[in-house]
Amino acid sequence: MDEQAKQNLYETFNGVINSIIEDKRKEGIFTDDTSAVVFARAGSNDSLISFGKFSELSKRNFGKPPMVLIIPGITHFTEEEYLSSFCSKA
Repeated sequence: MDEQAKQNLYETFNGVINSIIEDKRKEGIFTDDTSAVVFARAGSNDSLISFGKFSELSKRNFGKPPMVLIIPGITHFTEEEYLSSFCSKA
C-alpha cells in the first residue's frame, strides 16, 4: 500500500493533472485536450463519475478522496457520446 494512502494523504485531482500535463518535453502525450474519466469515491453513497477534457476537469472540485483517474485510448464517437451522457458534466 502506498505510504501516503496509509497516512490519508492523497494527491488532489488538480495536482495530478498539473503533474502529468507535459509542459517541458512537448511530446503531446497528455495535454489540456486529453480526455479522461474521474471516478470519485467508488461504492459510496456520494460517488461521482465525470468525463471531459483535462482543461474542463481541472476546474472542477470532486470532493474528498479517494479518486481514480482513467485515461482512455482512442475512442469511437459513440463511446464518447455514451460517456458524455452517462457521466456528470465537468
